[in-house]
Amino acid sequence: MHVLMIVPEARTRKDKRQAIRSLTDKIKHRFNVSCHLLGHGDHPGRQRIILTTAGGDMASVKQAFETVRAFLQSYD
Repeated sequence: MHVLMIVPEARTRKDKRQAIRSLTDKIKHRFNVSCHLLGHGDHPGRQRIILTTAGGDMASVKQAFETVRAFLQSYD
């Protein structure tokens, strides 16, 4: 799953790293997925993230990603 995170309150890369780290830690602990940062993220307010997981069948993998997607959409 590919996600583009936008952190509007991030003015520096450090601000962005703190916000992204907090979010990816929550995702990793709440769901059975791995988070990988994609690219250097030169823009302080944006970061691309790749989420990966494994499962016994495609339906369980899709369900896991749908659960993560719902969490991200409701995240403030």
